[in-house]
Amino acid sequence: MGWVYLFWASGFEVIFAVSLKYTAGYSKPLPSTVATIFAMVSIISLAKALNSIPVGVAYAIWTGLGTLGINLMGMMLFREPLGGSKALYILMILGGVLGLHSGL
Repeated sequence: MGWVYLFWASGFEVIFAVSLKYTAGYSKPLPSTVATIFAMVSIISLAKALNSIPVGVAYAIWTGLGTLGINLMGMMLFREPLGGSKALYILMILGGVLGLHSGL
């Protein structure tokens, strides 16, 4: 169940980060509330994952999957560019996440 919590935490992290784009520095109530709720749910899910996954592995995977998801959402929602070096580094992060997951 720890891995389920960890993947949920990563997904909630992506929603949190995307929501931040719409908060205008936390001056807009609705997106600010959404961002805050999803940040809290992400942290709670991560904490539950830590009951069965080592902290170093869980945190690296949480941030890695969050980074991957946020980059994909940035490209889809905000038309952020994907250059060659950015794609390479994203693939490296994915490789690290897969390596950490399969190493347990």
